[in-house]
Amino acid sequence: MDRHELYFFLEAVLYIAAARFCVYFLPLKWYASMLGADSPHVPYALAQDRVNPDTVERIRRAISRAANNVPWNTVCLPQAIAAKWMCQRRNIRSVMYLGVTKKAETTTSEQNLNAMFSKQASMKAHAWLKVEDTIITGKVGHKKFTVLKTFY
Repeated sequence: MDRHELYFFLEAVLYIAAARFCVYFLPLKWYASMLGADSPHVPYALAQDRVNPDTVERIRRAISRAANNVPWNTVCLPQAIAAKWMCQRRNIRSVMYLGVTKKAETTTSEQNLNAMFSKQASMKAHAWLKVEDTIITGKVGHKKFTVLKTFY
């Protein structure tokens, strides 16, 4: 890892820690303004000069490395938030998506019967971040989710 990669990695660790704190301890409305404007649809006015693909790739790698090397579990939402903040810091326009889908039914019939009478969640959520046509975080399985909210 060269010094630029190390810098991106350390920045990603700090942003992931801050994002994880926000996700676990603060309501979304308190930090949503730091994610950008929220909208049900992404506006067409997001056209920008071509971003440097090397910078976008460095952000993607830094987030991935940081998420795999911090001593806590880092799920998709803190990763997407941290990548969003790293993009904002570099004036790179990005779109963060929050989506949901129904959980797959892979349980036995007895477990299904028990689930009917308990209040188990039947939804699964996912977050991913996109810069132009490149998905920076949360690429795996994102197509299965219905977008509920976007931050651009």
